[in-house]
Amino acid sequence: MVNDKKGYSIALYAMMLALIFVAMMLDRLISLALPVSMALLTLTVTFSCCFWRNSWTNGVLACTFFGVASMIKGFIFPEIIPVSINPLVSVLPRAIMGFAAFGTYRLMLKLTQKHKTYGRQVACITVAVLVGLVVNTLLYLSAVNLYKIFLKEEYNGVFATIYLVLFTNIIPEYAVSLLLVPHIVLALRKATHLGTEGKLTPARPDNDKE
Repeated sequence: MVNDKKGYSIALYAMMLALIFVAMMLDRLISLALPVSMALLTLTVTFSCCFWRNSWTNGVLACTFFGVASMIKGFIFPEIIPVSINPLVSVLPRAIMGFAAFGTYRLMLKLTQKHKTYGRQVACITVAVLVGLVVNTLLYLSAVNLYKIFLKEEYNGVFATIYLVLFTNIIPEYAVSLLLVPHIVLALRKATHLGTEGKLTPARPDNDKE
């Protein structure tokens, strides 16, 4: 039984990492036709995986996998953002993003526990995604800038960088994630019989603590 649970979890998380990496490669392909690099699919898939199950492990690992995929992409396309091959730049900010986003989701659930509705889940996931996006933007750009300072390279301040990519990247990426992720998550929960609350049941081999 323990081996079944471990095997199921490994397969599940490997699938999540693969989905996020494929989304990142598709974003890279789409960006070839655009003047800027976008992460529309990557962020949507990452947050959909993060909130699919009401599980801390699932939530934090999904965002960490985003960082791992980013680091792998850095080795494949080193000309894009060379510093992304450093896990302190690509992985650590995304892991923290996972804690922030899922922690916000759990807090929102507690604040709205009297309302067991579809709309409650949409609202909780939307707020959590927004927090995750903001944390990712601030921490990732800060990590990039700090690493460039360490290498004594030219850099822009975090807020100056945000201002530069506000309309080209941040607004469309935030808008797509905030609009789509809650409904994708709830559709996934329904398809996998987790219910609107996304709670794992004792019968499932991947059950973990809430």
